[in-house]
Amino acid sequence: MDTGQKDPRTPPRLDDVGPAPPGVRELQELSPLIAAEARRDRGRRRRRWLLANLGLIGLGVVLATLGGCRIDSHARGLLAAERAAGIEPGTVREGWGPIELGPTDAEIAVLLVHGFRSTPADFGELPQRLADEGVFVRAMLLPGHGTSAEELATTTADQWIEAVREEYASLAERFPTVRVVGFSMGAACSLLALAPSAGSADEPGTASLDRLALVAPYFKITPRWWTIASIESWTEFAGTFVTYVDSGPEIRGISRASLGEGYRFYRVLPLDAASRAADVARRARDPELLGRYLCPILTVVANGDTVADPASARAAFDALGSEERTLVELESSNHVVFWDVDSAAAIAALVPFLTER
Repeated sequence: MDTGQKDPRTPPRLDDVGPAPPGVRELQELSPLIAAEARRDRGRRRRRWLLANLGLIGLGVVLATLGGCRIDSHARGLLAAERAAGIEPGTVREGWGPIELGPTDAEIAVLLVHGFRSTPADFGELPQRLADEGVFVRAMLLPGHGTSAEELATTTADQWIEAVREEYASLAERFPTVRVVGFSMGAACSLLALAPSAGSADEPGTASLDRLALVAPYFKITPRWWTIASIESWTEFAGTFVTYVDSGPEIRGISRASLGEGYRFYRVLPLDAASRAADVARRARDPELLGRYLCPILTVVANGDTVADPASARAAFDALGSEERTLVELESSNHVVFWDVDSAAAIAALVPFLTER
């Protein structure tokens, strides 16, 4: 029942408390202006923050350009010294070319595909060991390799892949059975070159590929926690400012330097070519492509690999369509397994797999 009395809990209306004290209405009228000014101030702070960061980025670009010029100049000096010593683009250096061993009337031929900026010497004693088992061995030379880093700088990924396809087709015309071993980037190139068409395991030209071996396959560069972004991303960024870098005389993919005596590789690295190699690796790890491979496959992974990421190699192994796939893990070696401490174990796994009749 309404008694006409106000509930003491009900807050008073403004009209009930009388006129506002002096200054309150003026503040009420100014409050929209104050809010608008605060918004403008926040906008100015954001613009100042953005300009400051753009300035830092610009400074970084300038410093990177200046530093890149010095790095590039040093690497170009090494290339000039090579030319002065008679090393020219387009001319294969002595001992850096293709290798052929074994009987030309063999039932089995094995194609070996080496890695990025190296040579058929990547395979160490494997070619001779295979030839001793009565198979024909062809260790091909990828375009842009075995000559000069200047030639590598102008070579495309499609040229590498097509070269593998052509070498395979040539052997398939001469031998009843052709098997392939790809090392590092050579493994990625082989996967892209010889993949059956989607929905078919009998693409002409790959039907006789009854065995494939992937050794220290390159699908990603082994990550480092301190790089924040991937090394592939940093390489692409650095390529904006630098054409060539001196990678140094050391062989970083072998666990002990003394084991790498006589190993052949380009000391000068063209960054654009490194980015193209990374693109090959990215395309080769596509699960759909890997799933098309139904032939027996042997994958050799070095758990201490600081170049080609072992975890990515295992993930690719799991994505293979083949029901006859074997994973061999080397515990003590780095990337260049045929020159490292586990070379005998790698060869012992590969020879029976590649020579079984």
